Amino acid sequence: RRAGVDSVWAWDDFLDADLISIAEAIPLSEFRLEENKDQEPSLDGLPIVLCGGMENQPDLVQALIERGVQCGTNGLMLRELRSVVHWEKWALESGVGWPESFFVSEYLKGDRKNGVRAAATASENRWMCKSTVGAGGMRVQRFDSLEALVRDFKSHRDSLTEEIERTSFDQTTYAQRMVDGITIGVSYCASSDGVRIAGIARGIVKGEFVAPREFIYRGNTAPYPVPEELREALQRFGNVVTAATSVRGLWQADFQVDTNGNAWLLEINPRWSASMELHEAIAGYSWMREHLRAITGDRTPVKTSEPVYSTGKLFGKAIVYAPRNLETTETSLQKLWDLRWLGTVSELEEQSTDGPFRFRVADIPKDTHFPEGVPVLTVYSTGANHSELIGELTRGREEVLKILESR
Repeated sequence: RRAGVDSVWAWDDFLDADLISIAEAIPLSEFRLEENKDQEPSLDGLPIVLCGGMENQPDLVQALIERGVQCGTNGLMLRELRSVVHWEKWALESGVGWPESFFVSEYLKGDRKNGVRAAATASENRWMCKSTVGAGGMRVQRFDSLEALVRDFKSHRDSLTEEIERTSFDQTTYAQRMVDGITIGVSYCASSDGVRIAGIARGIVKGEFVAPREFIYRGNTAPYPVPEELREALQRFGNVVTAATSVRGLWQADFQVDTNGNAWLLEINPRWSASMELHEAIAGYSWMREHLRAITGDRTPVKTSEPVYSTGKLFGKAIVYAPRNLETTETSLQKLWDLRWLGTVSELEEQSTDGPFRFRVADIPKDTHFPEGVPVLTVYSTGANHSELIGELTRGREEVLKILESR
């Protein structure tokens, strides 16, 4: 809507009610490129926006490009942008921190020096086991020692029956030393004119908002202000990645900011990220439009608007996961639909008519059954600071669950 797009086609596995209300949508799992060859929409010249999980499907993205789709990246770029080896290289080149990281299979072979060095101090540190084909924190686990991580890796690998599965597991599973601090997501927009920081958001972590797994995506609050020196380092990183890959349009990188104010790269997500809608709403400026301009080569001057949201409060979103198996009704879903977010921060400053909290919802489901642990919808709110905003989002979550369970 903010980008001024007339028609939207979407391939999405959730098919939320608010998506269906604005787009021609089919399940991504049912999309078959060859079967859709002669169907609408025509892919020739169609600009595409990659969303969650698509960064791990380079073959599909490349096939779409070969059918004429315009995209800010291609299959080879996606592999580079999701490469741990490249992440380390770009972090070092730009001067941001890089936590000790290595593929567990290489460590077991003794092929990686930093793996051996890490083992000597493993009992003093905490580690994460991660996957380059994971998304939303679903494949991240914490371990109190490298030895424990390795034992779990071996156990899981031994449970795989096919050699191709074991090879894939070896090539995508890596260990990373944990860095204490605040997690931030930096959104970038790259074009032929250079790369800009679209916004910086703070991640919501375990202990702040209820979710089924420790590192699963919970949400973000924005804006997150950083000192000029740190912002310059984040900009250098964006410059290095853009120059190395020629990526165009919107992409995002996660960092951990330690207690000394230093940024440590965690990963790169070459796609539209969940926090980008926060930056758009805060600024009253369409980064989606900038993304489309960047990937299509449109150089028509666009007036940059000033932020329309200047009360000094933070804006945030959080994912409500089903805390147990839930059954709801069409009446309850209609109540949630009446609370849907229309894309502006000003809505959240108005008192809700259905309760004492200022919140709105999006990604509203069509189904009435939710197994425990699945994402149900997203709540949005504002707060004077991060702590207050977390409180408002939590109260929004509680109100949503009351509505879902009302009869």
